[in-house]
Amino acid sequence: MALRLSRSAPTVTTAGNDLVTSLGDLATAAGRWLATQPVTREIPAHAERARLASAEAVEHAGDWAGATATRAKEKTARAASATRTGVINLLVVGALLWWLDRTLTQHEAST
Repeated sequence: MALRLSRSAPTVTTAGNDLVTSLGDLATAAGRWLATQPVTREIPAHAERARLASAEAVEHAGDWAGATATRAKEKTARAASATRTGVINLLVVGALLWWLDRTLTQHEAST
């Protein structure tokens, strides 16, 4: 930091530059101090554990989503099959009733 005479008034630009320089020096000193702390040596291990835990959580979420999608597909297939069966049964009953009606009315028409 530059030494200023008490008579000279600093400008906004010089004060801003001095502030930026001081903050840079503070960040550098904080980084050096942090590097000497024993806890910082454990940060890579904690980061790796966090990465593994998040990867495992994503894997479990993917497995759950896949199982849920499979169950939904199976339910949809069962519902479609039941609907198809119901429609076919209605058509068979309708055809049977139509045939029965034709048979009965044909007998009546011939007499």
